[in-house]
Amino acid sequence: MTYESKLKAEINAVLDHLQSNNLDMIPQFVANQIINEHVDTLPDDESRDFWLHCGYSKTREMVTRCINRRLNSSGANEHSQQHVLPGFDHLQNYYVVTREGYDTGLPIERISDAELKAKAKLYRSNGLANLAHSEEILRYIDSRENSEAA
Repeated sequence: MTYESKLKAEINAVLDHLQSNNLDMIPQFVANQIINEHVDTLPDDESRDFWLHCGYSKTREMVTRCINRRLNSSGANEHSQQHVLPGFDHLQNYYVVTREGYDTGLPIERISDAELKAKAKLYRSNGLANLAHSEEILRYIDSRENSEAA
């Protein structure tokens, strides 16, 4: 088992506890809890802050991914892939939304229409940015081919 798999299992154990107690999943709190359980293993030297920063950043990113891949609030969890609602191709059971100043992982049924609209706007914006980026790559290839032919 890789360390990433162990960390994912540790994160999901915390998320399972929060989910079973119907508590909000706040990624930064979950990441801090995980980091605090391991902080005593870090060296007490000038590199400590570096390792804390890197460990927190990676753990925080993984917490969000783990939240987004959770099943519905009553189902058994498989943490290996994104789970979507029946009848949809992309709609997830859980999303991380900003609530009261914190990113918070919630089951979709507890997310307001306004929060879901903000999430949809973000995905649409990301999609448009990705489309524009892909068009620029293709335009660059064309310009490079034209300059080489000349």
